[in-house]
Amino acid sequence: MKKSSKNFLITFSMICVIFVPAIATYSFATKSSTKEVKLKETKEINKNVAMINDLNKRDLSEIEKQINKIQISYYGIDKDFHKIDYNNIFKKCVIMGDSQVEGLAVYNFLNSNSIVAKKGSNLVNSKSNCQILKDTKPSKVFMLYGLNDMIIYKDNVDEFIKNYKSLVIEVKKSLPKSEIFINSILPVQEQVKDKNPVYKNINKYNKELKKMCSELNIIFIDTSNLFLNNDELYEKDGIHLKPLFYPAWLEQLKKQANL
Repeated sequence: MKKSSKNFLITFSMICVIFVPAIATYSFATKSSTKEVKLKETKEINKNVAMINDLNKRDLSEIEKQINKIQISYYGIDKDFHKIDYNNIFKKCVIMGDSQVEGLAVYNFLNSNSIVAKKGSNLVNSKSNCQILKDTKPSKVFMLYGLNDMIIYKDNVDEFIKNYKSLVIEVKKSLPKSEIFINSILPVQEQVKDKNPVYKNINKYNKELKKMCSELNIIFIDTSNLFLNNDELYEKDGIHLKPLFYPAWLEQLKKQANL
């Protein structure tokens, strides 16, 4: 292929990588005002258009590396996740948790059979879901709890760990042959911590959660790396997550569980 033709294809790919995430972010930001979203996306597009002009002056290998960098920045992965059948991959799994987990079903990444979660769920009221687990008999169970519990336990991390252990034990009783994975509490944006200082303890909670997993001989999954320089993953409230987060998260769960 001639160099000029390949340059054209690379540039076209670059445009797709830049503009598709912008469109996706705009489409799902339903809680943001149209004016704010348009202003943000216009700035982002102008910045990336300038990047394209600069990249056209460089060699093709450097351009391809930059495309991958942008993909990872937006998605956390360097592949076309839209072509991945997560329902099939997680068909023998259940993910338990609160509204953050519920987003997997809301955005159609997983069907309801793989999700045991709802808004406001915490470690205590989720014990009632063990009967659902008995009925579905998943081979692997992932848990993501913490943000609602932190409102309850405040600085009392020991009480949080005590109740987490209790839930894990109940799940093990219901599913003695299933493998359990504990996800780290997901970070929140700074304005959320300013409004509710208890969330400044997320790292402290996760540290104790990791120790608990070691004691119980279960796998702790740290997903904090997905949020590095990725503020665009959050909804306006700084807690809930946009669709771009979920495939990157599922990829990490898949890797840890060898799915």
